[in-house]
Parts: sequence; C-alpha cells; structure tokens
Amino acid sequence: MYLNGATEGSLGGPNAGRLDAWIARYDSTGNQTWIRQFGTIDDDAASAAAPDGAGGVYVSGSTRGGLGGPNAGYLDAWIARYDSAGNQVWIRQFGSSDDNWALAAAPDGAGCVFVSGQTLGNLGGPNAGRVDAWIARYDSAGNQTWNR
Repeated sequence: MYLNGATEGSLGGPNAGRLDAWIARYDSTGNQTWIRQFGTIDDDAASAAAPDGAGGVYVSGSTRGGLGGPNAGYLDAWIARYDSAGNQVWIRQFGSSDDNWALAAAPDGAGCVFVSGQTLGNLGGPNAGRVDAWIARYDSAGNQTWNR
C-alpha cells in the first residue's frame, strides 16, 4: 500500500522549501518499508499514487517550482515512477501558462500510466471554460505518448 501527500516539515528527509511532496510504502501488516520526501523551494504536493504492477509505484501531483523540469506557469502537474526500493526511476513535469493539477494516476497493465487532472490553461488542447479536465498517457520510460 502507498500513501502520499505534502508536508511543511521533515517527514522523510530534509524539507526543501515551503511544502514538500512525499510518498511512503507500507507492507501488508502496516509496517512502513520506506518513505521519500522531495520538493523545490516552492510548494510541491503529491495527490495520487498507483502501484505499477512491477513492485513500484506511480505518483503524481503539482508544483510551483521546477520539480521535474522548468515550470511552465504558476502551478504545474507532474508524474513520477518509483521502484520497489523507493528509488525514483523518472519524473516528468508539464503544464501551461495557467494552473494545472495532477489528481489521479492509473497503470494501464502494459507498463504505461494514465495521469489526469484539471487545468485553467491550454493543456492538451484549447481551454473550453474556467476549469477543464485532462488525461495523458506516459510510457514505461516516462515519455508522454498523448495528452487530451
């Protein structure tokens, strides 16, 4: 089982800024097997975690900093993959010139992951209103294959 969130403290390592994201893994008896904390000097949060089917986990969230690349706007979405030992395999950051949130992640059963959320900008297409939904697919190496 995986849990995730945000902290202002030093939950699984030293705090990098205001809010840091974290991901933790627990075994079937409730013992924590590992926890990882990561972030930038700005606000970072993890909002979703999904097992990857190979012992690792996909985790997604939002950042105001450059967590997995340069910031495209005010708030960017991100998706990362961790292996079974809690090592980050890859992280990708993406966004528009407006706010973007990654709120859910789900593996596709073939080593890829779907990530979805909300945007105030043009993420995957022109914005149709105030807040639009979006969904993207990433392959096992962390390459975006599409975004709608």
